[in-house]
Amino acid sequence: MLKLKGMLLLTITMVLFTLNSAVADELKDFLLSQLDGKGMVDAINVRKHTIIIEDRLYYLSKNVNVFDIRRKTHVSINRLRPRNKIGFKTSALKKPTAPYDQLITRIWLLPKNSF
Repeated sequence: MLKLKGMLLLTITMVLFTLNSAVADELKDFLLSQLDGKGMVDAINVRKHTIIIEDRLYYLSKNVNVFDIRRKTHVSINRLRPRNKIGFKTSALKKPTAPYDQLITRIWLLPKNSF
């Protein structure tokens, strides 16, 4: 079911680029409402699989998928930089250990004017 939802979000993202702006704005709002979170990247450490978004620490899945909406393609996690605006999907860790309680599984690199 999660995979199906992820594919639906990816499809909606692709459609955004082919529609007129009024419809695209409505779909953008829908996409953002389906995310578990959004925010600006404060810091990222790919080797430690950690990311700080809006002063909150998250753990990155070792298989995290990153999609660049502007380029309409998957990109490496190494493309993320501080001050990038992102949307993301999470899942709860099976064995939470402080300070981690959420695992980021998918990231959408968003345009600067997204929110």
